[in-house]
Amino acid sequence: MMDIIELGILSYRLEAGINAARAIHEAMINGDCEPEGWLDGLHYVLYNLSDDAKALRELTERNGNGGAGNG
Repeated sequence: MMDIIELGILSYRLEAGINAARAIHEAMINGDCEPEGWLDGLHYVLYNLSDDAKALRELTERNGNGGAGNG
């Protein structure tokens, strides 16, 4: 059975990460600072989104749902 709490946490983290990436992108384009000033924050968000996507894949694989190519 899928761990619904873990799935909910991962879903929230992915949504928050996507929103943060969009906000940073907007600041890079329209903000008062040079776009390069936002790169560390953007890299941080992308790194965490990657980790969360990996955790979601692992959660689905643990629960027998497989991944791409297993269906």
